[in-house]
Amino acid sequence: LFYTLCIQIILLGYSIGTAAVADLAASNPDGLIGVVLVAPFTSGLRLFGKKPKEESTSRLDRFTTYDKVPKITVPVLVCHGGADEAIPVEHGLEIAKRAPRAVSPLIIHGADHMSIFNGRYLQTFRRIRRFLEEEVDLDHDNENNNNSVKEG
Repeated sequence: LFYTLCIQIILLGYSIGTAAVADLAASNPDGLIGVVLVAPFTSGLRLFGKKPKEESTSRLDRFTTYDKVPKITVPVLVCHGGADEAIPVEHGLEIAKRAPRAVSPLIIHGADHMSIFNGRYLQTFRRIRRFLEEEVDLDHDNENNNNSVKEG
């Protein structure tokens, strides 16, 4: 008797955590069905150099979300505050543009870097919930998931 384990993973990263999430998601792990990036930045040097759309990535840059997002094969939701001064909204828009399976991003014009995700704007959590309920790739891993258990 064989049982197939269906593991479904959603990765969510906020601010600097979006770099780690993008890195993991780009490796296309088994069970991954969606990615949420809240206040992402394109790369560390692009952020500090105020050039979110710079095409070439420096070898010195340790946070290279710009280069990793195009490798993500599942739906990606970007949420960003339009008044974010720590990571300007242009970074989030560029990430959404580069993700092959990006869904409609959420840009909240009055939200800053903290308020986008601290509960002040419930739209953030409503949008994430809609993403989870309607837009993740529930069938993405069925053909790739080989986590079978044999009971004998």
